[in-house]
Amino acid sequence: MFGLDTFLILNCVIYVSSFEKDNFAENIIGKSLFEISDLLECKKNSLGFFPAEINEDEFSIILNTIKKNKELYEKIKIVDVDNSVYGNISGSDRVVNVTFLYEDNLIIVYKGTAGDFEWKDNVEGTYNISDTKQQRMALSYFDEMVEKFKDVKKVYVSGHSKGGNKSQYIGVLRGNMSKLERIYSFDGQGFNSIFLKKYNKEIENNRHKIFNICNEYDYVN
Repeated sequence: MFGLDTFLILNCVIYVSSFEKDNFAENIIGKSLFEISDLLECKKNSLGFFPAEINEDEFSIILNTIKKNKELYEKIKIVDVDNSVYGNISGSDRVVNVTFLYEDNLIIVYKGTAGDFEWKDNVEGTYNISDTKQQRMALSYFDEMVEKFKDVKKVYVSGHSKGGNKSQYIGVLRGNMSKLERIYSFDGQGFNSIFLKKYNKEIENNRHKIFNICNEYDYVN
């Protein structure tokens, strides 16, 4: 069975730039994370940054963990990749959502902030909008995947940074679903007072399903 470390690895893996490429996304559908581990490369982007600022040595540890735990990671299959939304007007930095299937468990993972559009969305979410555009789009993707894979017994949602905020948003608005088991947010952005007031009842009812893992003294998250 998978644990919290598995969710962390899934969050790291989807930062690899290959997930933003249509041909890569199409070719890995139905394959296990173990199968594609040799295809995952930690390369610097055009700005000179590694994916999620994870360097080559750190990423090699992630890949070695996947390869050493074949029994687990060959059962975690990629069943959907959504990279259709661009983060910049230039067409760069795609928003990435990836859905995995582990036996009868669905795992939906949202990548962190992609481009200027999502940074703008981050700012809007801090002060004057209860439900931002990107949060609503993340919810729509969740609903689509739950409907597409309706026979699963349990659903887990996770994300890092912006993706963590999206996962918490889903936990609040869809936490009443019996098959939605847990939300694991890694350094997920918090919510403004308008959101907290609007969804006070839902937050109280569903908070037991939502876990936000943050660094100490991380005041944003």
